[in-house]
Amino acid sequence: MDSNVRAVRSFKKLKPIAEVPATPQYITDFLPSPPNSLLLSSPSSNDRHVSSSDTSPVSSLGSPFNELGSLGGSSSLWHQPRLIQPPQSDAQKLAFKFERMEAFLKDSGFDSVGEFLKILFYNHSRVTGEPDPRGSCHVKAVSRFLQGRNKIKMADIIPLLYGHKHSAPSPSSPRYSERHAPFSSSVPPTEIFYARPCLFTWATNLVAAYIHREIYELGDKDESVHLRASTNGRQPDRVNLITWEALGKFSIAGLCEKYKDRAPVSWHLTESMAASRKNGTVILKKRRPHPIIQVGAISSFILARNHYANGDLAMVLGVWHFAAKSHIDVKRVYSRLGNIVSDTTIRKALDTLTGSSLSALRAAIQDATERGETEFALIIDNVQEYCQVYEGGIARENILKVGTAATAVRLDDCKPGAFDCKSHLLRVVQKERKELTVHSLWNDIDWLHQRSHRMREGRKTVVQPLGTNAEKEIETQGMARAIIDFDQQMGVTPEAARPFVGVITTPVGFARVGRPWG
Repeated sequence: MDSNVRAVRSFKKLKPIAEVPATPQYITDFLPSPPNSLLLSSPSSNDRHVSSSDTSPVSSLGSPFNELGSLGGSSSLWHQPRLIQPPQSDAQKLAFKFERMEAFLKDSGFDSVGEFLKILFYNHSRVTGEPDPRGSCHVKAVSRFLQGRNKIKMADIIPLLYGHKHSAPSPSSPRYSERHAPFSSSVPPTEIFYARPCLFTWATNLVAAYIHREIYELGDKDESVHLRASTNGRQPDRVNLITWEALGKFSIAGLCEKYKDRAPVSWHLTESMAASRKNGTVILKKRRPHPIIQVGAISSFILARNHYANGDLAMVLGVWHFAAKSHIDVKRVYSRLGNIVSDTTIRKALDTLTGSSLSALRAAIQDATERGETEFALIIDNVQEYCQVYEGGIARENILKVGTAATAVRLDDCKPGAFDCKSHLLRVVQKERKELTVHSLWNDIDWLHQRSHRMREGRKTVVQPLGTNAEKEIETQGMARAIIDFDQQMGVTPEAARPFVGVITTPVGFARVGRPWG
């Protein structure tokens, strides 16, 4: 029975061997070839028949991670590469970048560094309608750099170019003359080979063009800049004539702020020329402070560019020279230097000022007369001028010119009826002022009130000079003719002046005149 029994062998079902996936491409880039190419190379067609002892299921899978185990763990032949490199020092990083730069310059495809920079900073114009040949990465990289969104900005590159040892010609160079090229405006930057003089020339021309535009804008047509001395009457509305109000607004501090705000580059350059420095800090001197000198220089620049732009300083200084009685040759010299306007322009301006201000004075006096008030006081005094003859001749001798001058002064902050002559005469008739003396007037003044109630802030006395006549104030008839002349200039009639006290003068001389409306 035992012989009939058939032996049955049972086989255990084995699980299939899992296939090892192929090495990904992004990992193979980090795996260098093994040092022993015979061990790690794939079998060639000549070595197809190998013994079973030379091959193993592990080596047949072809996984580079399993090949390490087939080497028997020998560290001298093979080591596993690190996917994450250890941190490098700054010197190692810089050396690697220099190696990359060397390799790039050897095989960049550009003829020179200049061609590379020209292509890199290519500025595409949309006016032509042609498509932009640059790629998106190219556009973004350049825009980020030019907009200052990178760690290294243009301010870091320009000093490297300008201060490079190869950017300027050496004394032995055949182009050593280019060192002096920046100081010649006739040499364009395109004709300069070396970088440093080329950059200097380009920057100088750029700043020169900018300040040329600034001075032009400062002299542009403006109400406060263009002051006409006179007009022919054909277009009076379009002409900004000079007025006392315009001259009264003159301020050196205001001009400083104006030039700083509207011409900052010109102001900085003139400050660099005029201001002294100590340890890099600008010093303001007590004598000849540089802001005043800058205002004078820039004002002369404006007048040289546009002879109509005389409202900043030239017209004011011209009037001052006339008031100071400067010699005509002095005025001509300063006019040639661009500091003041010509003497003819000054005299026309004064005539215009006199006519316009007298018209305003007559209108104000007429309005006050209609309201029954006094708004102006007249102050007169005698004037003399000794005219000496420097060149002799027939009937020429030194003479003393005499005359009478007057000024109309506006009475501000006065109560209505303060200068009413009728109430004064009524008190005199009623003998209410027979005991009035200088001491009683002195005692009537409330000095505490005067001390606490001062002149209001910002008040400026309005004055109007009148035309001087040749009358002698010391003579009775001369005083009478002088007063009548001044009243006619102001537009005051005897009927209008009768109720008011309108003249302040010496009591004795005024009493001799016997003015019926005084």
